[in-house]
Amino acid sequence: MYTEQHNPNKVIVPREEVAEFVDARPNCGLQRNRSYWFEFDEGGGEIDSDVPVQDEGGGAAELSWAAWVWLEDNGPLLRDGVERALDAQHIQPDAATPGPWRVGDNVADNDTSILADFAGHPTTICECFNHARIGRNDDKANARLIAAAPDLLEALRLVLEHAEWIAAVHVGTPPPNSEFARRAKMARAAIAKATDGAS
Repeated sequence: MYTEQHNPNKVIVPREEVAEFVDARPNCGLQRNRSYWFEFDEGGGEIDSDVPVQDEGGGAAELSWAAWVWLEDNGPLLRDGVERALDAQHIQPDAATPGPWRVGDNVADNDTSILADFAGHPTTICECFNHARIGRNDDKANARLIAAAPDLLEALRLVLEHAEWIAAVHVGTPPPNSEFARRAKMARAAIAKATDGAS
């Protein structure tokens, strides 16, 4: 189980754990091949979930209870760990979540989650929606591209830095209308787009 980055009271039960739960309780009424999430208030009351109406019942209530117990055992550590991880990395509240990111389980309606580790715990940072109902099933491809974003940004910064060094050493300042200058400008624009203008 793990929590969302910006909502430490929302517990996601990944597909593998749901499958184990269902295998141990064959008549629980839950779907074996999907994940579920449960959101709790500070007192432990369930305030929201993605359990479909047809899956509601004793199995869902038991899984919700297991999620709450997990949150009670891990929640304070998670919140404290996230705060310490942010402080240690000097991360501003509006800065991007540090990488690496990875594609996680499917969540509700077969949407795909992107995960990052906070204090050693996998945390959902965003979800890509499955658009199969309108003829598109691109959530996995979108999730792979998003998950690669921190690595792509770092690689682009390094390539640009190296290319500018090579140009300075071997060519001098390239003319502003040169192919090098055009591509370097594109790279700087992409970095600015990803960082809201920060370097």
